[in-house]
Order: sequence, then C-alpha cells, then structure tokens
Amino acid sequence: MDFTSIYDPSVFDRFLTIGSGSYREVIHFYEDHRNKIENLDARHRFEIYVCYIEALFEMGKFKEVLFLVDDAIETAIEMGYSRLFGVDIYFNLLMKKAVALNEAGRVEDSLSIIRQLLSMNPDEPNVRYFFKEIMMNRSRKLVLPTRVFFIAGVITTTILMAIEALVIMPFYSDLIDPVSGVRNVLFLFSVLIFISGEVSRFLLIEWHCLLLIRSIKKHRPTNTIKGSNTRRVIRHKK
Repeated sequence: MDFTSIYDPSVFDRFLTIGSGSYREVIHFYEDHRNKIENLDARHRFEIYVCYIEALFEMGKFKEVLFLVDDAIETAIEMGYSRLFGVDIYFNLLMKKAVALNEAGRVEDSLSIIRQLLSMNPDEPNVRYFFKEIMMNRSRKLVLPTRVFFIAGVITTTILMAIEALVIMPFYSDLIDPVSGVRNVLFLFSVLIFISGEVSRFLLIEWHCLLLIRSIKKHRPTNTIKGSNTRRVIRHKK
C-alpha cells in the first residue's frame, strides 16, 4: 500500500471555506494543521503553502516570507506549476520576494530581482511602479539640498513675519512694504526651488526607467525561458 497517497481530504475542503482576504485565518489554519497539510497530495499542499505565504505577505510578516518563498519557487519549477489561481506563480512569488527584501532593508537584492522581473515582462505595471518607487527612495540625496533650502526659507519667512508684526508695524511703518516684499519673494523662491528639485528627480527616474525598458525590449530574446530566469533570481543569499 502506498501510504504517501493517504490524506484527509476534509483538511483541504475546510481550507477552501476560508473567505477571501481572511489572511489571519489562513495563517492560523496552516499553523494549526501543518502536519495534516503535509499529508496532502503535492498540488493541494502547494496551493495551501502559497496561500500561507500570501497571507504572511499581506500581514506584513516579510521575514517569514523570505524564509519560505525560495522553497515555494523551487517547488513551482520542479513540479511545473506555471500558473496557480489564474496568475503566473513564478512571477507572483518573485515579486513578493522583491518587496519583502526591500522591506527588510536589502534594497540592492530587491532591485536585482526587479530588474530580472522586468526582463521577463517589461510591460508589467506593478513591477515598473515598484522599480520607480525604489529608485525614488534611492535618489533622496539628490533633493536633500533643495529640501534644506525650502525648510530654511520657510523658517526665515516665519521669522520675518514675526519681526514684521512685533517690530516693523509698531515702530517702523515705512519699512512694511520692503520687508513684506522680501518675505514674499523669499517664500516663493523657496517653494520654486523645492518644486523644481522634486520634479527634476521624478523626471530623471521616469527617463531612467524608460531607457531601461527600451534596452530590455531591444535585447530581450523572443522566447524567454522562465525557468532559467527564475533559477537565476532565487540564488540570492538568504
């Protein structure tokens, strides 16, 4: 008798009764029935395992996701599970790994996976958005001077307003217009510097992303083997 084929189908049936979006319940169910789930057939066991990773991800438990996601990716490759629940399971798990790495502070590893995902599907909007978000965070130093200037300008404007109200208006009324003019010009100039810095950074990232996507599409093979791409991605050190 093949004991590996014996399992309790009611475990999977009970799992299916969990409502969509009930991530905490999925986590509790998996952890409470771990031994019984291990006795399910490979497909059902993998489906629950992936849902467990999804629940951990949605609950912000990124360390746990990183601990489990590579095994899930390897299993998907070995068992040939290219699609699950209507989505590309390779792509979905790799995207979760990239986000989890970023949340764990491993930005370079995350960015490396995102570039791999872009090479697999350069038109995927979620990947492109996340790539831009990472690049925006990395380029904060570029706008540090403009932000410092803006804050200094706001502080100086506030000080001038106080001086104007406490000193200029009561005692030097003839200086009200010149001081007000200087204050207004300083404030507007600070705002313009701040806006120009933020817009320049945004345009720079957009241009960088556009060039990268164009380069990927230009050099991308017509037939991309997902398995080989995925194996190359998951070899990052845990």
